[in-house]
Amino acid sequence: MTYNDWNNLLGDRLFKAKRAQQEVFLFLNAEQVTEAGRNMAAKVPDAFDYDEEEGETLTDEIIWRSFLTCMRNGPPGSGSRGVGLLQRAYNCYSNWQRLCEAGETLGSRVLRQSGEVYQVRYPVHLSYLLLFTMPFGGDVELANTRGYYKSLNKWLHDNDLIPTKAPLNTPDFSALGVGNGAGWRAMWQSVGAWTLDECKSQLGEVHNRANNWPNWPYVGWPLAQCLLQPATLSRLPLFFGRYNLLPGSTVTNERLRALLIADNTSGLELPHATRQELQKDSELGQAVVDMVQNVFSLWTGSTNRRERVRYSWNRTEQVEHRGKTYASLLPFLPLHICETEDLTWYFRLHIKTALPEELVLTGPGVKQLAVQPETNEWSQEIPGILASSQAQIYQDTVNDWQAVAQLGEIQVFIPGGRYGFYQYWAPIKALEHGTEMLLLCRENRAAMIEHWGKNFGPSNFADWSHFNNLPAGYCLFWLADLPADAAGLPGVEAATESLISVEGGLDFGHRTYLDELPPSFRVINGKSNWRLALIYGDGGESLTLLPDAKDKGLWHLPAGVRVGSRFSIVIEGEANTNNLSYGLKSGVLPTHCTAPSRGRFGQIVDPQNAEIYYDGSCLGGNSVLLHQLHQRQTGYVYHFTPSL
Repeated sequence: MTYNDWNNLLGDRLFKAKRAQQEVFLFLNAEQVTEAGRNMAAKVPDAFDYDEEEGETLTDEIIWRSFLTCMRNGPPGSGSRGVGLLQRAYNCYSNWQRLCEAGETLGSRVLRQSGEVYQVRYPVHLSYLLLFTMPFGGDVELANTRGYYKSLNKWLHDNDLIPTKAPLNTPDFSALGVGNGAGWRAMWQSVGAWTLDECKSQLGEVHNRANNWPNWPYVGWPLAQCLLQPATLSRLPLFFGRYNLLPGSTVTNERLRALLIADNTSGLELPHATRQELQKDSELGQAVVDMVQNVFSLWTGSTNRRERVRYSWNRTEQVEHRGKTYASLLPFLPLHICETEDLTWYFRLHIKTALPEELVLTGPGVKQLAVQPETNEWSQEIPGILASSQAQIYQDTVNDWQAVAQLGEIQVFIPGGRYGFYQYWAPIKALEHGTEMLLLCRENRAAMIEHWGKNFGPSNFADWSHFNNLPAGYCLFWLADLPADAAGLPGVEAATESLISVEGGLDFGHRTYLDELPPSFRVINGKSNWRLALIYGDGGESLTLLPDAKDKGLWHLPAGVRVGSRFSIVIEGEANTNNLSYGLKSGVLPTHCTAPSRGRFGQIVDPQNAEIYYDGSCLGGNSVLLHQLHQRQTGYVYHFTPSL
């Protein structure tokens, strides 16, 4: 094994397609490193140097020794024999920066050496950054930054990576690069930029949290990556479920921090230093809460987990533990309640993970009710559920599911066209710009929201708390359009990023759609006066998209879009918020080809019995439904998206 072999191996362990848009922490302990080495040995038997013919067996010690030797020597070009570990790491970073040419695989760069071309898959200094987080993986006390340096130097010396008489301290980190710590910061920042800019978050994201920690200018970078260890991260779903923190719901930072400090039963095993920072509510402690919030926002509700179990004779095995699945039942309201001033509540299951084939819920007001999906994100309406501040728990013991309906402190609603529910107000987690919203809140929050809403003017803010059938102890407010400079509310943040998303259409894959049924585009958290335009990748006149007559924020492609040409959708007069390319494709098959007819989910169907289908050449079926499909008059369009 060479240094580059280890760098690729550990990079593969950290960055994966299944972690797209999830935060990745640059932390691995010795056990995980040796496990990665064993996986390599299973694929490449001669990856490690040991004499099998003499009866030697591959041990964790041999694997770990190989790793340390490669870190000690570094890759070619990282420095001569006398170069220290920290400088060698910086040299690897400098070499990576010089590889500007993009490689063939996602995030890779090209190295041309001695007439050969090599694909460098990960930042060359990645393994060295992992070294600087490893000493903090145990139960380390950090009364101040000196605690980290002490642990770092002891660990590096014990593993023969630095001499006893040359410990690393603040001046060593400060002197890297052009001085003042710029080189040390750049080493970490470059990995974060690589995950976001070059990999587009498709392999995960590394966040540069230490940018905001002025009191920890050098120690903060590795600390940010190991305040939550991998074992703790894997147990967070159990923690969420135990405290009824449900997928799709909102929890304040204050409550989350209190739960993390108090938890002694869900097996989180927070490192001592992490618990210290939480109790002090320091900048590091606040970062821990932010990290857990990020994990929570992406949680699907499943508490299934894998655990590495070590047996005798150095045998290890990955054991799958099946856990309970948690889900939220969230409220919807009719879109035109202002006309009747009468509220009617509808609840749907928020789908964050695949529903079992036969999910049956039983609970207050509901007995043995089968739950079916209506879209990929929402179930059909579940009748019998009351809107209340009290948690109503529904169980499916066969599939080990638990669904909970409970109104929060503040619930935000927007017109539900985004989900295909055009006749409803639908729940969302954050305040957004460019759209109408409803704010349902506890009475103790009403005065705060009224004061907040007065800044928007009487034409943009109204109190609807006099409407009939409002849950006891709640108030309701209407907001026309959140001002650009408006701040959020305690427990409900204002969204900061704008997004152009694609909706509907018949997808052929690779963001290519049937010209007979093209997609539409939605602006999320944009300004109300924004307009969308189409720009061709190969040049030519741009086209302005057409706004939907009923659904604010939704835009349709105009007539005359070229088939076979790639295009991007941008905001006129604004910086490009969507650099993805799309295309249209003719559905007409060559005369010698045939294709099976497919239904709305891509399944093969009999045209004689299908309401609507695609036969590989054109759409067919019920004429009324076809008209609705083309005109976007119902949510049916969002169901009919088979990839062909």
